[in-house]
Amino acid sequence: MAPAAGYMEFVSGAQSCTCVLPKHGYMTTLNIALDIQTVDNGRISIYDDGIANDIRYSDIDVIYTIAEAAAFNAFFSTTARGRGNNCTLTLLSGSGFFPFGPDKGDAGSFTVSAEIISQEGIGDVPFNWFRARLRLRAVGYPDYSLPAEIDDGPLSIGTVDGLRQPQERFDISAEYAQAITATPSGVYYFDRGTYGDVYKSSFKLNQEKMKAGALIYYLQNTVRGNQFAMTVPSVKTFPFGYDKGNSTINCKLASASVLIRHISLRDFETTLLVAVDQ
Repeated sequence: MAPAAGYMEFVSGAQSCTCVLPKHGYMTTLNIALDIQTVDNGRISIYDDGIANDIRYSDIDVIYTIAEAAAFNAFFSTTARGRGNNCTLTLLSGSGFFPFGPDKGDAGSFTVSAEIISQEGIGDVPFNWFRARLRLRAVGYPDYSLPAEIDDGPLSIGTVDGLRQPQERFDISAEYAQAITATPSGVYYFDRGTYGDVYKSSFKLNQEKMKAGALIYYLQNTVRGNQFAMTVPSVKTFPFGYDKGNSTINCKLASASVLIRHISLRDFETTLLVAVDQ
């Protein structure tokens, strides 16, 4: 049986429960199976363990009525049902809930591991509803094709262009490859040279769901541990500080974790940490 509009359904064997779709603001974490190291020459060295070992999970807040509580708690606390077992999460077409990111869709049957990680007592807002936080770990996805992209702005990451500039400033880290020691007899320097310098930048991209889906798909399926070019749109944009300029910069991922927050009906916020690949 399909869930009612505005609801999602969890099924394990002959047992099931439903609850209201979560509000926007939930976070999906994509952990790409990369071992990332910054070596002495300033380069980023990455070992890729393969896409089959990537992990996605989401933390969502759900609410349910007193009438729904018996079925909900029984499903997630019983070993013959959702406790310690994979289950099926079913969403109606166009549900608007993207349990594992905009590149995996918001409809169909997802195979998940679902766990209650916190619960609250019956509340006042909304009145007489329970609230729980679920962690959904992705096991399998329904078929999904990325829709046509809509350009949002002038930033490019690899082959994905038309991205909006970050709404907040780039948070940069620049480390020169020199060591300085002060002693009573003087100051001594050891310098590995400019090729040992390390430049990293953390930033958040707010994108419409089609463009966000294209970016996340590209990062997981094409970039991974490879170099990509980032082209910034403005002479006043310095994503790694003044040293590295404001045009096209060769980069690699500096963190294997990509954070994806569903912030509104059509928009997602993606948080990245990247480094200059000299």
